[in-house]
Amino acid sequence: MNRSPILFAAAPGLADCARKRREGRMSQEVLALARTAPGAVDPGMADTISASWKACLGRGMDPHASPERTSLSAQDFLLRKQMVERVLLLARPEMELLSSQIAGSNNLIAFGDPTGTLIDVIADTECAASEVRAVITPGSVWDETIRGTNALGLSAKHKKLVTVIGSEHFFRENSGIGCTAAPIFDSANNILGVLNVTSPLLDRQYYCATLVNIAVNNISNRLFVEDHRNDLIILCHSRREYLDTQSAGMLAFDADGRLTGRNMMAQRLLGALPKRDEVHFSDLFLQDFGGAMDQIGLGDTVVLRDRTNSAIAVKLRLTRGRYLQLPPRTGEAIIGVDAVRVPRRTDREPEGFGQPEDELLRQRARMSVDALRLGMPVRVLGLSGHGLSRVAETIHALSGLNPRRVVVDCGAIVETHLSSTLKARVHGSGAAVAGEFLDLAEPSTLIIDGIEKVGSRSKSILETLADQVREMNGARDAGDERMWALIAIENRKPGAEEILCPNLAHESMNDIWGYTCEVMPLAARADFDRIAVRMLADIAPGIRLSDDAAERMRGLGGRLTFYLLRRLLFQLTRVPDAQAIRDEDVLRLLPWITSRIEPCAHCAGHPVKTLKCLEIQKAVAECGGNISIAARRLNMSRTTVYKHIGPGPEP
Repeated sequence: MNRSPILFAAAPGLADCARKRREGRMSQEVLALARTAPGAVDPGMADTISASWKACLGRGMDPHASPERTSLSAQDFLLRKQMVERVLLLARPEMELLSSQIAGSNNLIAFGDPTGTLIDVIADTECAASEVRAVITPGSVWDETIRGTNALGLSAKHKKLVTVIGSEHFFRENSGIGCTAAPIFDSANNILGVLNVTSPLLDRQYYCATLVNIAVNNISNRLFVEDHRNDLIILCHSRREYLDTQSAGMLAFDADGRLTGRNMMAQRLLGALPKRDEVHFSDLFLQDFGGAMDQIGLGDTVVLRDRTNSAIAVKLRLTRGRYLQLPPRTGEAIIGVDAVRVPRRTDREPEGFGQPEDELLRQRARMSVDALRLGMPVRVLGLSGHGLSRVAETIHALSGLNPRRVVVDCGAIVETHLSSTLKARVHGSGAAVAGEFLDLAEPSTLIIDGIEKVGSRSKSILETLADQVREMNGARDAGDERMWALIAIENRKPGAEEILCPNLAHESMNDIWGYTCEVMPLAARADFDRIAVRMLADIAPGIRLSDDAAERMRGLGGRLTFYLLRRLLFQLTRVPDAQAIRDEDVLRLLPWITSRIEPCAHCAGHPVKTLKCLEIQKAVAECGGNISIAARRLNMSRTTVYKHIGPGPEP
């Protein structure tokens, strides 16, 4: 079908109008006749383009004249660009891919905002030197009221894909190109931008339309996933084999089954939503939310029935890591923030722990016990691998509040449709447990290990647990001295700045902790020698550890974790006929430690600063004195390193 937008003889004199339009000659009288005559526009045009032509003629615009080339000022353009910066970041890769996919040369890919203003343009070498590129520039306005019938303006106006080919453009100077534009939507079906392709290959516009449609779907889907990162996202399609394709719809639900968003594909698949403030899963499907999620959560493809009783295949979309729902191993349970749902067999309560032999750590442990006995949560803070879990368990044992501890490993978090769930090992009572999270058989100490791994949700999780602990303690029977307790372990990476005043740190969480027990690094503990001797006796009874060798290992600083100390002692005892571990044995195993390193004058006398200073100086020694390499290894500035080493020429 000829889609050329010519005027046709629907009224007296319009046959001549059509001829003159094709020849590029049109008088004001003929234009006036075209505006007022019924059916003055070719009925072969698409309805959108036909309506646009009639609107342009109604405004008195002349197709033969040059359009008004309106552009934004530099300041207005910058403001417009900032408003769509997030969308542009996702659109730019798709624009570059489109440019490489479109056949031929002299093509131009443009991104516009919802008003039809161009924000970004990608053009190949040939197009960059053409007149088209001189017209299609960032900041130029392509609204229909200014530029007449054009794909970008119509797509922004009607919020749908629009193709305008050749003479379908209202202004004659654009009749040599073909344009296809498609809108980009958010999860609430608001238009966020428009993607446009301009090419002189008029017979390839339908091919371009397919590519543009794929690109905008990719962008919209990425926006959808980002907007619903904390929601449950499921894919849906009438045919299960298409669930992993672009034609699949996406639905987002919160923990209670409320619909928080759906993309355009899901809207076309499931139709209009009920007219109410909140739409639930049960408003879309015949199945209930909990039962459906029990199946979908396993990662399988499930067939549901929508409200018209049509079969809809759905499956979980993975948004943050793998979604797992595995049966617990013996002695483990899946524990959620709000509920314990899996019965399990608990482990035997381990032997009690004595008080730390380091006087400062012993004092901090006592302060932690006092806070627990007053019903306040305690945080154990320190470097990973330096005995934080053992300290937390020691605090639990010293408190005597209850016989059982529940250790929650935040590193084993998996994602479910309800909330983050945590894999835990329950020690103490042998009774099976089910029901509310704190509705256990007897009071317990909850040890949340690695709370920093939960990220931004850690504060809300701890507040929930702390509130539940207070409620359970308030509801216990009169005369029952057993109490619930909450201990959180926060690990810091080696090389991070030590907290000199831990109880003033993390201001946003100060209202949670009753006390923060800072655990100093292993090498900084006063009882390091005794720890090393006991560990050696367990590895190789009968072998002695000299004081010089212990001090040499202490010199490893913050890198000397409990595991590394055990490994060093094991390797040092594998020597035939070994009777003692001496200083020279440690040096032979760790040859880069060539001499005793002393802290700088500024750090001497301060245990935490001394440890950091020694770590910096050892890194410099390992790097042959090269400050730059040492700074990169320590992940700190050279200025900081120089403060401990002193300025000087680098080798």
